Amino acid sequence: MSTTTLPTTGSAAAAAEAIEIGTCSTDPIESLISRGYAFSCLPLTDSLDGSQGCSVSIVVGDDIHSIDSQVRQEALDRIKLDIGYLQHHSIHNVLMQAPLLPEHALLYAHSIAPLLRQFPYLELSLLIPLCPPTSVVDEPKLAAEIEDDPELLAEVEDDQLTNWGIWDEIRSVCNYHPRLHLALQLPPRLPSDVCMSRWLAEDVRYLVVSAGIFLVNQKGYPVLPKGHQRFIQLAAKFDPSILLEHTDKHQRLGGEDAYLQYVRYVLTHAPEPTLQERFAVGYADFLQQPLQPLQDDLSAVTYEVFEKDPCKYEKYEEAIALALQDRKGQRGRTVVAVVGAGRGPLVDCCLRAAARTGRPMKLYAVEKNAHACAGLRRRVVSDGGDWRGKVELVEGDMRLWEPEEYIDILVSELLGSFADNELSPECLDGVQRVLEPTSGISIPQRYTPYIQPIMTPRLYTALFNAAAGSSPSNTTVNRQGNLSKRTFSTDPLETPYVVLLSKFDPLSVNASPLWHFHHPADTATLSAMPADARQARNKRYGRCVFDVDRAGTCHGLAGYFEAVLYPGIELSTVPGPSGRQLKSPNLVSWFPMYLPIPHPLTVPRGGAVIEAHVWRDTDPHAGGRRVWYAWKIDVRVLDRIVATSGIINQHGESSSLAL
Repeated sequence: MSTTTLPTTGSAAAAAEAIEIGTCSTDPIESLISRGYAFSCLPLTDSLDGSQGCSVSIVVGDDIHSIDSQVRQEALDRIKLDIGYLQHHSIHNVLMQAPLLPEHALLYAHSIAPLLRQFPYLELSLLIPLCPPTSVVDEPKLAAEIEDDPELLAEVEDDQLTNWGIWDEIRSVCNYHPRLHLALQLPPRLPSDVCMSRWLAEDVRYLVVSAGIFLVNQKGYPVLPKGHQRFIQLAAKFDPSILLEHTDKHQRLGGEDAYLQYVRYVLTHAPEPTLQERFAVGYADFLQQPLQPLQDDLSAVTYEVFEKDPCKYEKYEEAIALALQDRKGQRGRTVVAVVGAGRGPLVDCCLRAAARTGRPMKLYAVEKNAHACAGLRRRVVSDGGDWRGKVELVEGDMRLWEPEEYIDILVSELLGSFADNELSPECLDGVQRVLEPTSGISIPQRYTPYIQPIMTPRLYTALFNAAAGSSPSNTTVNRQGNLSKRTFSTDPLETPYVVLLSKFDPLSVNASPLWHFHHPADTATLSAMPADARQARNKRYGRCVFDVDRAGTCHGLAGYFEAVLYPGIELSTVPGPSGRQLKSPNLVSWFPMYLPIPHPLTVPRGGAVIEAHVWRDTDPHAGGRRVWYAWKIDVRVLDRIVATSGIINQHGESSSLAL
């Protein structure tokens, strides 16, 4: 789970106001600002005229991809002089045209990589169109035929990804430099959703919108096609600056500023953010190490985050009510225990469920965190306590609890982002001896982790640069894509993280399940096992195979989970119509898991398969009490491995959970 606090709710209009819009104009910056522009962008020849106050400049990068070494070096020398001159004038944001042919990408990247080292304040954004103009099919009949032919559609979409492939090679050669960005140029006709989704996962610093792609409405004002409106609204979620160009060459009613006013209108009329999007504000792509609730006492802020999920406790209350109803035929009261009570939200669920069903109940609240127990104690024993006479508080580790009676229903909230990554199996095995052997009920009853291969260059860039330039006290990425100080394990790229994935692109259509845990386990078998064997029984291994239809780059695995609280009551963070959307659409408090890899894996176009292996391991016979995850990703073509990550965190050296 996340350990952050909930953000304040913001509207689409408020978010739109934060988007900076600039223009390519020689007008003085004071005039532009008074008209609503945030910055101006000019070629080098115009940008150094002090009257303009330009903050972004365009540098010509012709010939730096030439195969002639002398021509290439002369071009590079000119660029160095230009950038040095701009830096002298405190202009650090520079745009430069990227090559448009894949065969030019390598030499181009080899030329610009030294610029990023030589100029430490340079923020270099490469101008590149969303797709090659020839890759978009105009004719409606032909477009319909392509949609109906999967092989032809895949070929067209791969062609549309050509420019992305150029960018991918350049940033790979530049070692995912954190000061290398994109200035994405919108074409008159947009490519497929697959292509646009790929670009939205990238570091787009500028969205370049030419006046030439605007239409004219009946009144003579400039407007954008609906597809372009939608793309700008989607991209705006990631706070790029928008750069308007050629507005002086396409005069419309309202003048040049009509383009600015219209783009601002598009931004302010974006659909209102969903509950999850509002929750994500401030936390998108913010890496956090998973909680270790057995080792560490959770803070009040962490508990508060858990308690603000509107979906989770509704589901728990419904599951508890159904379990109580199913015991109506049995005599006497039902004994219920909430193990890991925290500040008491599940205890409240139990009390409400008992009131709804009219079922007599005795209720225990078991908690080991002494600070949380202080708050629970006030609710149980004080004169004004709302639990007085209804709840018996047990202060201590659930695994050591010895009640005087069997428990009929055991309720726990120990699930993590990857289902079992907060040691729910070990905790529930340890407390199961208190459960009624023949009819005892556990809530939850089953949980399953899922994985999906993903592209997430933003997260990989942050972790790669942290690993390359830091000691064990490393860094991670905040919402602006910058690095903020945080303590990590030995290797940031061999550590699982909890992260609300935002800028990412799935490489497969669906996530796949790895393994299951069921509760309660067979009581006779579990009680007969020595401690080491009980620990070892929770080892797991899973292998998943994913078909990949498009070329891409794999940066690791996204982890999700599904849980059956009680038959018919499920929680799911798995994306898609059969997962989260169906089972718990408003669930927000569990962020996905991210399992990174040290080196990105190229996934070639046409017939590639990604094979992922994940281990949940432990060392019960080595005197330690740890659990860890190890993982490996292979890219296969025609059953031959063409790229592999190797086994990551194989012995838990970089990351483990303490029992």
